[in-house]
Amino acid sequence: MEEKDGTCMEFYHSEESIRALSRMQYDLFHLPARLIRGVCAVTILILAVASLPSWWAFFLIFYGSFLLTGRYREADRKANRIIQAAKESGQPFPRSRYIFRSDGLHVYSLPDEREEAILPYAGVQCLAEDRLYYFLFRDRYGGYCLRKKDLGETKAAALRSYLEKKTGQRFQSARVPAKILYHRLFRHVG
Repeated sequence: MEEKDGTCMEFYHSEESIRALSRMQYDLFHLPARLIRGVCAVTILILAVASLPSWWAFFLIFYGSFLLTGRYREADRKANRIIQAAKESGQPFPRSRYIFRSDGLHVYSLPDEREEAILPYAGVQCLAEDRLYYFLFRDRYGGYCLRKKDLGETKAAALRSYLEKKTGQRFQSARVPAKILYHRLFRHVG
């Protein structure tokens, strides 16, 4: 992406993008809650295995497993409320035009072309990505997402580089503890 004003992209939210934004937000900003949930789940599972002949051990195994596998339960609940509200209103999902200018990201709501926000690059709290989207978080409560396939491979890589340079940050992926441990243990191998 060039250092010029006006690079533009339109984004149409979908159920999938709202869930992805909510899940990434949960991954990046709710680490203490995730750790507590994981510790509780492991503790419950150990207690269940220790008391396995008892009938209630199966209940503990079920509940501990539920805690381990329900990682995005809170994030999905939030996303589902937003999706349900959009469906009940009869309005389409939010649509925006993002214009990357030298002073920051300018966000316009569509179809009325009303300027919603200006996010200075210095005000971006976190850059993140998953397999399908780039995310720009203005704070722990909200942000913007960009669909990678809408940009194309070359333009997506250029946008990534541009945003990293302008914000002084690197893109992060979801913080999966096992993945982080794996990379720390094996980063020097190979």
